[in-house]
Amino acid sequence: MRDGWTATPGVGKQLSVHQLLESFTFVSFDLLRSFSSHSFGLSCFTLFVLTMFLGNTSHALLGLLGCLALLPQQTYTASIPSEDRLFRFGRVYQGLHHISHSHSDSGDALTPSKRTAESSSVDVATNTAPETANVIIPAYAYPSGGAWTPLESLITAHPDVHFTVIINPDSGPGANSLPDENFRAAVPKLAAHDNARVIGYVSTVRGNRATSDVEEEIKRYAGWPSASGDKAFAVNGIFLDEAPTGDGGAAVSYFQQLASLIKQSEGLGPDNYVVTNPGAVPDAAYFGLADSTVIFESPYSEFQNILSSDMFNTIKGTDLSKFSSIVYSIPEGTDLQGLVSQVKSISSQHYLGGLDTYMSYDPLLTRVVPLLG
Repeated sequence: MRDGWTATPGVGKQLSVHQLLESFTFVSFDLLRSFSSHSFGLSCFTLFVLTMFLGNTSHALLGLLGCLALLPQQTYTASIPSEDRLFRFGRVYQGLHHISHSHSDSGDALTPSKRTAESSSVDVATNTAPETANVIIPAYAYPSGGAWTPLESLITAHPDVHFTVIINPDSGPGANSLPDENFRAAVPKLAAHDNARVIGYVSTVRGNRATSDVEEEIKRYAGWPSASGDKAFAVNGIFLDEAPTGDGGAAVSYFQQLASLIKQSEGLGPDNYVVTNPGAVPDAAYFGLADSTVIFESPYSEFQNILSSDMFNTIKGTDLSKFSSIVYSIPEGTDLQGLVSQVKSISSQHYLGGLDTYMSYDPLLTRVVPLLG
């Protein structure tokens, strides 16, 4: 028997614990109360009081000591920023870098709005890449009286969009070695934009035009820099209009020969860009002949009809970067965002216009181009 303890089982022991708790509780109570703003501390305090009330002081003492041991850890965990918790527990996303949040000298924490914005910017910057919009524009207007000014303004306003602009001096380069002074002034100005490529129009009459005639026009375009003495007066590729759609070894060889000439012509560099325009999905044998193939060129009403058919099923699984689409006569009130989604499902280079002519700038481009980005 020790001092303060009796031989009666449980009785003397219970009294001693009461005495211990009487002095211990005053110290612990203040400590728990200081953490009572935390849900964990408040829960511990409530459990302690209930256990005492029920008379189980042994369990109350053990519970109190456990709570006091865990409470600092809970308080520390609650102060860890959400980003740190993700990394501590292994929830790390590929490309996501840890951000150290600095605090001001006053100790103010990073505000929720700032943290949300910062997290969003990281996701965009590391996990996604902005899609490059590609626009192809048949610009057949004669460059006088500011006719090309709206087009230049469009190109300037969208530096992240790449424009391929087709010019057509006279159903081709014209009969002379050089077009007139208006073209000689306007083409270098248009081509000076880093995000613009200028190419020249040539007709092929479904592959029925004499190869020598087509080649002569290609060579005439290629000769502009040397004939003018101005390296800036140049086109960087050729738009081969009226290409065939059906299969046929002779037609494929015809366009192979033309594409080879374009690629090898120094005056059409550095891009030497080749576009063929069957205006519909051609036989697959033509796909590899050009940098881009126009698989649709018709009014909006026809586009909707063909889209509901199986015409575009033949290009499923094909690299869409090789295809362009041209939709014109788009009526007022058309869901442009929906139309953009439709053309993006079949091609990577687009023209969407409200007019039924290429002889003037189409104002609808000002609304469409931002949607393509």
